Amino acid sequence: GGDALWREAFDRWSSWGCFFNSLGDFTQEEQKAIRQRLYEGDLFWSGERKRDYLFHIANEHPLVGIVACHPLHTFSKFERLCIELLHCCATISGLVLYRDQLKMEHTYAWRPEADDCVRDAIAIFFHVTVPLMLVQALLRFIANQTGRPDGCLGNRLGHCALRLLQWVLIYGW
Repeated sequence: GGDALWREAFDRWSSWGCFFNSLGDFTQEEQKAIRQRLYEGDLFWSGERKRDYLFHIANEHPLVGIVACHPLHTFSKFERLCIELLHCCATISGLVLYRDQLKMEHTYAWRPEADDCVRDAIAIFFHVTVPLMLVQALLRFIANQTGRPDGCLGNRLGHCALRLLQWVLIYGW
C-alpha cells in the first residue's frame, strides 16, 4: 500500500540515503509516486511528527536541501546548489552596483533628502531583493517541473525543451 511505500522511502532517506542516490529496488511506478508526493509537499511520511518535520525541512530548506533532500525529489541537489550560487552572486553584485549608484547620487546631490537611509533601504528592496526573489521563484518552479513526472510544462514543451529553458535562464541571467 501507499503508507508502506512512503515509510520505506522515508526510512531509506533517514538511513543516510539522502547523501547517496540509493533508489534500491523501487520500481519505476513507485519512483513516480514518490516524486509526485515529494512535489506536492506532503507532510506525512513516517508517522512521527518530529521525523516528518525534519524530512520536510530537508526537502524544503534552500541550504539544507542541497545536501539532505530526498534523492527522488523533483528539485535535485545540483539544481538547488546552482540556484543558491546564482542567488548569492546576484545578490552581492546587485547590492554592490546599487550601492555605488546610491553613493553617486549622494555625492552629486545638493538636496538634504538625498541622504535618507530609509529611502535607500526601500529602493534596494524594490530594485535588488524583489527581482531576485522573483527570478529565484521562477527557477525553482521550472526546476520542480523538470523533475515532476506529470508536469504540465514538461508535457506541453517536452522535458528536453524544459531542461534547456531552465539552464538558459540560469546561465543567461
